[in-house]
Amino acid sequence: MPSWTYYGTAEQVNAANTQNLLRNQKAIWCPPPGLFPWPQPHPQSGETLWLVWRENLDAQIFLLGRGKILGAPRQLFETAVLWTDPDHPGMRDAAIHLGYKGPLNMSFLRLENVCLPINGMPPLQNLVGIQNRFNEAIAAQLAILQKTI
Repeated sequence: MPSWTYYGTAEQVNAANTQNLLRNQKAIWCPPPGLFPWPQPHPQSGETLWLVWRENLDAQIFLLGRGKILGAPRQLFETAVLWTDPDHPGMRDAAIHLGYKGPLNMSFLRLENVCLPINGMPPLQNLVGIQNRFNEAIAAQLAILQKTI
């Protein structure tokens, strides 16, 4: 079963509010594969997701948290892991309160067994090869990530 990294940027909100959404809603904002291409095969329920952050391409990478992808109650946007507000009421309002913007069908990944770093948002040294959004984590990346939580 693959593990994934999800690389967030300042496109929507800052790192603290991204981590707050994960902490309080057990969710991260995630555009559907039709808006931003996802890797093939798509991430699936039960797979591990590491949420990392980089303000811009020249900035340090930080770890915000980790969890297991929770399957959605219905198929949306050609995937079985995206949630919208009807599936988990209040999630969109919580995201809007943190500064996210989006339509009524704004989509999220929900995570279970969420684990946040003890020391806030630790910087990750030598974590290379991560693109914007989803990436299948390779062994060298997992070795770095697993040392931080």
